Amino acid sequence: VVRCSTLYWLELPALAVIGTTSFGTHVFRGHALLHRYNLATHTEIGSPISLGDSMSEEGSAAGPQVEASGWDISPDGTTLAYQQMSVAAPSGTISSHFLAAHADGSASHPVLNGGPGATSNSPSFVSISPSGAQVAVTAAEPTPPDAPVTRTVSPARRSRRVNMFSAAE
Repeated sequence: VVRCSTLYWLELPALAVIGTTSFGTHVFRGHALLHRYNLATHTEIGSPISLGDSMSEEGSAAGPQVEASGWDISPDGTTLAYQQMSVAAPSGTISSHFLAAHADGSASHPVLNGGPGATSNSPSFVSISPSGAQVAVTAAEPTPPDAPVTRTVSPARRSRRVNMFSAAE
């Protein structure tokens, strides 16, 4: 993803076996690191931002696939919204929550809070609206019809209750 003159890219370092499923297939866990690269100066910006765990399971009909957290950068390049995923050993069970932070990963805060809407047991897609005022979360399981929102993308904006698929100003 490119925002302003910054390229954001996800690194998924080597995965390690953490267990075996009830079907006898191995479960792997790794880490997801978001890098920032200045296209004008051709240099990496700061340290990578940890987005939590990534995972894979052998034996998939589609072949090996690495599953990682959803994330997006606001159109003005100032805000990062992401799913912070944790993969438990030995089962590979995923738990996660959704956060927004400054583009350097600092000052993170929950976008969705409380109840089952604040978490997901699957990798999800996260997208910030063109205005930068809303965050959409899709493909999250479970997907309840309503989830309380206590903070939005920008801590300065007012919160109101909306469904899990948008965190409005």
